[in-house]
Amino acid sequence: MKISFFESYFNKKINAKESDFSEISTDTRSIKPGALFIALKGENFDGNAFIDLALEKGAVAVITSNSDYLSHASCVFVKDTLVAMQELGRAWQDEVNPKVLAITGSNGKTTAKFFTNQLIHEFAKTSFSPKSYNNEIGVPFTQLNLKKDDQVLISEIGTNNPGEIEALTKMVSPTASVVTTVGPSHIERFQTLENIGIEKSQIYRHSKKSECFIFNLDNEYTLKMYKELKSKCDRAITFSTKNESADIFLKSEQVSISNLHLKGRVFDLKVDTNLSLFGEHHVYNIMVALAFGSYLNIPVVKLIKNLNAVQTPWGRCQVFKTEAGGAILFDAYNANLQSNKALLESAKKIDMK
Repeated sequence: MKISFFESYFNKKINAKESDFSEISTDTRSIKPGALFIALKGENFDGNAFIDLALEKGAVAVITSNSDYLSHASCVFVKDTLVAMQELGRAWQDEVNPKVLAITGSNGKTTAKFFTNQLIHEFAKTSFSPKSYNNEIGVPFTQLNLKKDDQVLISEIGTNNPGEIEALTKMVSPTASVVTTVGPSHIERFQTLENIGIEKSQIYRHSKKSECFIFNLDNEYTLKMYKELKSKCDRAITFSTKNESADIFLKSEQVSISNLHLKGRVFDLKVDTNLSLFGEHHVYNIMVALAFGSYLNIPVVKLIKNLNAVQTPWGRCQVFKTEAGGAILFDAYNANLQSNKALLESAKKIDMK
């Protein structure tokens, strides 16, 4: 974020030599000199207790709800630091004015986000969160990390409780949105898959700019969204591993420990390619990335050529070769049963030849 924008937004001059904050931080354990420190307050922590430490470590500005710092030269006093963070994040996003690609779903959000960035960053300057920052803190944190010349923001949107996707969608105002799939993630909070589907659909229902909706035709709940909401956007893009009439139709022909053979069609272009990936479930994440690339008007032939750049993020279906000629499959991050099941289903189909 530009420091001049921060100063103008809060009408406060701070003593900073650089033009941009080095980072946005909520954690003094890893804070860098030149950072903006936001003193968030939760049930079990209070960032206001670490303001002096943040300043000692080189933070050039602090957002705080502690009135003791009301007149401090480097501190901005607000009633609620989380609300201030969210409002500042949205204001900064409006200033940068990127295309906003929003991703939600019971599975695949983070991997689809990484694949999308890997596929398109050669053609547009992108910004995205390096981890699963998809809640009321993570979403504005991602907005605040935008650079002034960024053209695309890839925003991951999650939910633990009803109403969260609506709130986060309104926070980022996506220009293009996707629900990767609907499954039993957080079923204890939503009780039924139908309720989860309703919650996920809010990303379409509250995307005011609605330039493009991307739909998965293989899941009964996302298929229902397609039938109901496809006319509510300027352009609808569909993807499937089963329905050959989809705009993007790909399926895995062969699975090995370090290779995924894809065959099918991306709009009018036939595809027959091998990727250095393990896990046939990644076909869906790849199709999401291809759909976003198409929305951004990147030629399909260039997107297909760039598929070789796609790699899974840390802890998700990573393959490490051993000195003895074997391989270790590292998939420590998966946090729900559906993801683990997809991994095991792919493992069963490995061609050991």
